[in-house]
Amino acid sequence: MKKASGAQIEFILWDIGEVLQFPFERVFLQELAKMVRVDFQTLWQIRRWGELVSGKISERDYIRVYVGRFNLSIAEVQQLYDSYFYLSLDETLAILRRLPFLGHGILSNHYSRAWEWLRRHDLLDMIPESHILLSSEIGVAKPDVAAYELALKRLNKDPGSIVFIDNMQRNLVPAQILRMHAMRFGSPIQLCGELARLGVHGLLAS
Repeated sequence: MKKASGAQIEFILWDIGEVLQFPFERVFLQELAKMVRVDFQTLWQIRRWGELVSGKISERDYIRVYVGRFNLSIAEVQQLYDSYFYLSLDETLAILRRLPFLGHGILSNHYSRAWEWLRRHDLLDMIPESHILLSSEIGVAKPDVAAYELALKRLNKDPGSIVFIDNMQRNLVPAQILRMHAMRFGSPIQLCGELARLGVHGLLAS
């Protein structure tokens, strides 16, 4: 992790997918590949996730790719998708909940159904709606620097007081350019260690 300025940490800006939320799309496609007896990479290559999270297509359009290609019903593909969508990475959520006196926000390449996920896990009690930026709604996706600039405008914080957490290295670069602390998420244990090195001490104890 690259350190920004020496400002005290006041705010954590979280990604959702594979940081707070279970890697549902990957597992959905793995299970679908078994169902239709094709290689996982075949499904991965025809996925339309990028269009979904940019707001260009609906979730139903995303599902229809697999329905049409493999002669499946919308209902059975949707059921499989839904069975993983609401799962979370519980240990990471626990860390977030142990930091109630820090501000929290979301900057994620995600689509409108993420609001349901956030609501189901009671995160809207901790995160103001104005601090939740989803690519499908703001019209720009990471790693475009414009997404991070919009986040800073919404948060109205010193960039050096913000920790940005994402699971993809390329998404960290714009945060570093804008002088935020940029942390690549690997595991809850690693996350705790990185936060401690930034001076977030004693906040992760149960």
